[in-house]
Amino acid sequence: MVRRLEPPPLFHAGDALGAAHIAELVTQKAMAVTIQDRVFRVISTSRRIPLVTVQPDCTFEELGIDSLDRLNILFDLESEFEIEIDDEEAKIATKVSDIVAGVKRLVEAAGTAS
Repeated sequence: MVRRLEPPPLFHAGDALGAAHIAELVTQKAMAVTIQDRVFRVISTSRRIPLVTVQPDCTFEELGIDSLDRLNILFDLESEFEIEIDDEEAKIATKVSDIVAGVKRLVEAAGTAS
């Protein structure tokens, strides 16, 4: 009989530290997915394009989003997340992933400020 050896877990769910660490990781992952999903939905709705076409690696040009569309999307994102997006920083963004990262940063900053 071959016995399989498993490495010991770094954290045990029964440990207070382990449970807190696991909860923090789950919360961070859920928050990241939620923010990304919400950004995708805002872009899709604002531009009236299918949600499945909005992907992190897409450029605004690939999605047919011009400068006026981008401005409207920024207003919609500000309303959706109750944040203020700096116009100069927004101009630098070329991909959907840039917007997701910026919104996530602003949401996290707003959370620590309150």
